Amino acid sequence: MIIFFKKELVDVINSGKDKKELVISSEYQYRIFIPSLFKPIPQGIRYNPIFYLWALFYSFIWKFQKKNYELHLLYHNQTLVHYSVVLPKNYRFPFMNSQDIEIGPCWTHQDHRGQHLYSYVLNKIVNRFKNKKVSVWMICDTENVLSQKGILRTGFKIVGYGRRTKILGLRLLGKYKLEKLKEG
Repeated sequence: MIIFFKKELVDVINSGKDKKELVISSEYQYRIFIPSLFKPIPQGIRYNPIFYLWALFYSFIWKFQKKNYELHLLYHNQTLVHYSVVLPKNYRFPFMNSQDIEIGPCWTHQDHRGQHLYSYVLNKIVNRFKNKKVSVWMICDTENVLSQKGILRTGFKIVGYGRRTKILGLRLLGKYKLEKLKEG
C-alpha cells in the first residue's frame, strides 16, 4: 500500500507564514541540477537507466512545454549523500493537476541518515516552487516510517492511500492509483 502526500503551495503563500528553513551542518553543499541531453545525470549518481530516460524525455521532448524536471542534491566532501528528484505531472500520476509537481524518488546515504537532510531538501524544493502556486505531491510506501516522518515534518498532509498498477505486467509502466481518500 502506498501513502499519498500533498502540500498546497497556494496555502503557504496565502498564510504568510512560511516555515523557517531547516539548518544543517555547513559541511554539506546543496545544489540544483537541471539535466540536459549532454549531461543527463549529476556527479555521484551511479548508472541507472531511468535517469537517462527522464533526461531524454523531459530535456528534449517536453523542453518546449517548460516542464519541471530537476534534481536537488546534497554533497559532503564532494560525495553525493542525498538526492530528491522533481518531476512534472505525467501519465503515471493521473490524480495531479497539469502544473503540479511530484517529488521522488529520494535517497539519502545510510551514513548520513538521521540528520534531517531529507526534510532540509524537501523544504528547499517547496521554497523554490512556492510562488508558482502549484501543489506538490509525494508518495511513500506504508512500511517506510522514516520517510513518512520526514515528509510530514515538512508540512505535507496525507491525502489518501492507493497502489501502483501494472501495464503489460510491468510495474515500471504502471500508474499510481489513489484509491482511498483520507477522511477528515
